[in-house]
Amino acid sequence: RPELGYGGTAIKLPTELGGDPILSSGLLYDSNGNVRYTPTAAGVDQWTTTQKAMNASLNALAAKLDKPATQLVMNAVGMGDGSNARFPQIYSDLFTQRSFDNSASTWTYQWTGSGSLPSFLG
Repeated sequence: RPELGYGGTAIKLPTELGGDPILSSGLLYDSNGNVRYTPTAAGVDQWTTTQKAMNASLNALAAKLDKPATQLVMNAVGMGDGSNARFPQIYSDLFTQRSFDNSASTWTYQWTGSGSLPSFLG
């Protein structure tokens, strides 16, 4: 919340959710699929730091496995396919450029959008 001095970019919630501006830091996409890093109020890029730490952990785990390509597989599901945003472009960028980096190891990852999931009955 801006009045508390916490960082990032103010994003106004829909009126139905109170309309308060909340602050965001990390990685943001617009509806056309354009990405931008949003630092904290202190100017810290949390996204890149977290991405490097996550991939280093995956690499360290993979190094302990006999067959990391089949024993360590990350699966990601992007949600929100029902809107008019360019989610295929967003998911592709998010999961292949901004999240997973297995170039220093042999672990694997795959991703899908929620629109390709089977329907749930219940």
